[in-house]
Amino acid sequence: MSAASRLLVAFALCLSVPAGARTWKEVFPIPAQRTLTVASEGVTVLLTPQPYPVETDGTEDELDDSYEDVIVEVQFPGLPPYRVPRDEARESIYGISVGIGRLASGDTAPVVMLGGYSGGAHCCTTLQVVSLVDGHAVTTGLPPMDGEIADSFPRDVDGDGTVDIRWSDDSLLYAFTSYAGSRAVPRFYNLRQGRLVDVSREGGFAREYRSFARKALRDCREDDVENSSACAAYAYALAIQGRAEEGIRTAAELANDPLWYPVDCTVQRVEDQCPEGKERAFTGFEDALRWLMRQNGYLP
Repeated sequence: MSAASRLLVAFALCLSVPAGARTWKEVFPIPAQRTLTVASEGVTVLLTPQPYPVETDGTEDELDDSYEDVIVEVQFPGLPPYRVPRDEARESIYGISVGIGRLASGDTAPVVMLGGYSGGAHCCTTLQVVSLVDGHAVTTGLPPMDGEIADSFPRDVDGDGTVDIRWSDDSLLYAFTSYAGSRAVPRFYNLRQGRLVDVSREGGFAREYRSFARKALRDCREDDVENSSACAAYAYALAIQGRAEEGIRTAAELANDPLWYPVDCTVQRVEDQCPEGKERAFTGFEDALRWLMRQNGYLP
């Protein structure tokens, strides 16, 4: 191997080395009933369960406060402790995964990720990200996603040197079919100036969506009573790649009649329910699919 070749190999190996140590640890402060600590790269995360009430007035709120969440404080070097806002969707009795690490080699400070679980048969993993912006700690998060708590620190998916958070759009779950017949569509996020930005349409993720679209189209072609969700997922994937009309056309041609349609209410909902007789009547699968895609940012 020439000297130039050896230099290129060494450079590639350097690029593949993680940006500092990355920690991912699941802890259970509520069952332990004591403060638990996770520390890495000079950052310390303290998770303190709220004490079980000795005497209460019997209100559910009081019991919920002690049971469902913990107090999370993050200590960045040289800064006072920062108390993380409560994640209303998280039930901490199921444990909290704490990640600490830099998202890119040039980052001046690591971030803290807090993964949780909401409880329920088909739900939901939660995520908060704590980072420093202009010397101040800030918290951002993503909507709860169907699934269990992540078991490792996110990775760089598109190879650009920055860690990508893989999440999903769950808007097709139960939209046309049962949960088992439904598809969730992957989405990718980067942390930029304290905000999680959807970067799914950037070119580096095209391979991910081509692969997802192939699998969705295969299932869409199956003569199955629940193939409509796979067909819709195919349309979603092509829309992310800038081919929305092609995806919708193929989905509409191949989809069997759905078991049901999503609910679009023509008036304001009452306690999250659409008054009887006020549901919009879709003209067919394509009409409902286009409505869903507009609702979720796949069509203007």
